[in-house]
Amino acid sequence: MDLTLNTLPYVARLHDQEKQRLSALKRTHLLDSPPSKRFDKITLLVADIFEAPIALVSLIDAERQWFLSRCGLASTQTSRDVAFCAHAIHEDEIFVIEDATCHPIFKDNPLVTGDPFIQFYAGAVIRDENRLPLGTLCIIDTKPRVFGKKDSRRLIKFAELVRQEMFGFSDETDERMQNSFIAKKDPVTNTLWGDALFDAVERYRDTNIHQKPFATICIDIVNFNMLNNSYGRIVADQVIWETSKRLRHCLKGINTFYVGRLKSRQLGVFACLDSDTGSLELEQKLSQMEFSLREIVSTSVSDVYPHIDIVYAIETSQHTLFRESIRSMQLVMSQIRPQKSGVQLVKVTTETRALITKHFDIAGGLLDAINTNQLGLVYQPKVSTDGNEIVGLECLLRWQHSTHGFVSPLDIFECAKGINSTLYLEKWIFKTALCQAAYWKEMGKKVPKLSINLTGETLVDPSFYEFLLTNLDEYGLDPSDIDIEILESSVFHDMEFCLAVIQRFYEVGISFSLDDFGTGFSNLSYLKKMPISTLKVDMSFVHDITEKGQSAALCNSIISMARDLGMQSVAEGVESKAQLEMLTAMGCNLIQGYYFYKPMPTGLLQNLLQNND
Repeated sequence: MDLTLNTLPYVARLHDQEKQRLSALKRTHLLDSPPSKRFDKITLLVADIFEAPIALVSLIDAERQWFLSRCGLASTQTSRDVAFCAHAIHEDEIFVIEDATCHPIFKDNPLVTGDPFIQFYAGAVIRDENRLPLGTLCIIDTKPRVFGKKDSRRLIKFAELVRQEMFGFSDETDERMQNSFIAKKDPVTNTLWGDALFDAVERYRDTNIHQKPFATICIDIVNFNMLNNSYGRIVADQVIWETSKRLRHCLKGINTFYVGRLKSRQLGVFACLDSDTGSLELEQKLSQMEFSLREIVSTSVSDVYPHIDIVYAIETSQHTLFRESIRSMQLVMSQIRPQKSGVQLVKVTTETRALITKHFDIAGGLLDAINTNQLGLVYQPKVSTDGNEIVGLECLLRWQHSTHGFVSPLDIFECAKGINSTLYLEKWIFKTALCQAAYWKEMGKKVPKLSINLTGETLVDPSFYEFLLTNLDEYGLDPSDIDIEILESSVFHDMEFCLAVIQRFYEVGISFSLDDFGTGFSNLSYLKKMPISTLKVDMSFVHDITEKGQSAALCNSIISMARDLGMQSVAEGVESKAQLEMLTAMGCNLIQGYYFYKPMPTGLLQNLLQNND
């Protein structure tokens, strides 16, 4: 196109290095390429941060501007004659028009007087490695805006991010990365990569006859994936690079240490403790490290606050392998309670490591234990206070592990949650209990109502309702034979939804008990809405009911509330005659505890069950 003959003021002149610029643009192979998520993430983020209706990555071709990425605009290209970006490529960094309708050059531009009715424009120049301008990252608004220096700096940083996405893998970069892989180093952090870290530590320890204590440190950038998804790979890599740099700076003074990248978001450290004071010196350095890693990381897009967990242990045994120690730290790291921000420093003791290792050992064998019937159920009777008759059975989970012995139900459920198998476990519990009840009925026994504990997670699962009705039908049981016990803490996160689910079960005849009542319930207005048949008085209140007036008052209040709401009450953990007499006087309906019966296996329990007349 011959712009020298065009007298329209909004048509930009050609660039001084137009021929070279167009050749460089063609070499990118980006023109007319399909949409790319890596660029779209940036334009979406820019539009969101600047609250702009339109954000574009615009490439200035010979006769058009083509949009490599666009947000808020349907067109894929426009004529170069009307392009604001064709003016922007003449600037050093950024071109801003705060009100195009009043601007002498742009007021008659068709993109101002017509769709998309541009009034505000800001475009940051994108250059290649030879500083030739290829286009811009720009934001557009349909109303005038003031664009300050801080805004300009931020948009320029985002344009740099686009440029890095375009040219991040140049031949020079590719060669550098290949050399890094040959040297078994991570090209981002320049630390040892994967097994190379373990090999280096093993070689060092093999050449030192007198093994010294060492420290194992694991650093996890918790928000690494969020940074990668929100800002792109470049920013996430900048954060881990800066973390690695600060980490090595803090370790200066330790004669022998190795740093490696274990995973995309994790770094591992071996630090040899050369002297008797080595442990104390390391603790001091870790405190410095904790402070240093809290500091802001300035990236090409914006300032970032890292969210980092540091887990470490002092290894004094000569027989401890560094690889095993790292694995232990990773296990601990996966179990520690996450913080919302900042840096968390956790020292791992021998006891902590043993507990975590046990947890993972148990979790690893849980599914096999379920499938091979290593788990079992025992039943604790509920006795009526008016006739000492067994009127209910609570089903309780048991597991005698071949290595770790008795595993508590709480630990079993924690493990199930960790491997996303809570639903599978609870379906097994219900199916096993229903099968046992059907067997007792076939023997002619009168089976009391079965109370089965259920987590809120399984309660609201869409598949559980049909599963339960199908199995009740299969085993010839009535819905009224089942009472579902739910913890108050598990259903009050989304009360309205849980109410609807509970009502659906209730309408077919399944009753509900509210377990551990009074230990965390804060919204009594919901209690009158819920179709609950029974309130269970927590054993923590029952335990010292005869010694503490407060406990007695709480028990009496819960029992009275249940009666006033038309519900039954069950007291858990009753172990003495004095407790029984006080609860009976208060009007408690049912008693559950060692005073009458401990949890029993099926063989012992069936002798207690009455025969049907």
